[in-house]
Amino acid sequence: MNTLVQGFHEGGVWMWIILILSVVSYIGSIVALTFFAVSFRRRIRLTLIWFGAILLTLGVAIFVIGIVAYSVGISQVEHSLAYIEPNLIDEARMRGTESAMLPLNFSLIMGGFPTLAGLIALVRGIKTPKS
Repeated sequence: MNTLVQGFHEGGVWMWIILILSVVSYIGSIVALTFFAVSFRRRIRLTLIWFGAILLTLGVAIFVIGIVAYSVGISQVEHSLAYIEPNLIDEARMRGTESAMLPLNFSLIMGGFPTLAGLIALVRGIKTPKS
């Protein structure tokens, strides 16, 4: 547990942004999947399409934020290597890359469910016949 919290702190502000977007998108995913279950009895085509599009956008946004955070982290690592002694560069690069990967990995984990729920809702909304 301590390692998880330490990794979250090492990820910086990016981890909080990803977490907040993930919480919002997980709540939306639960609502969308509820509408999906109801859609077999009622025609709620537009609601599913809207929820699907919003969740898909949120899921992709979470992935993009992870990629941006990784890019910023790697650029900071490369910038800081100019000030490190030559015999420590390899270890510093390895440790910096590990820290830069934390937000990317977190975004890949947290963005998967909303993206999948968005795709399911969007496809169901499109496939549902018009009323």
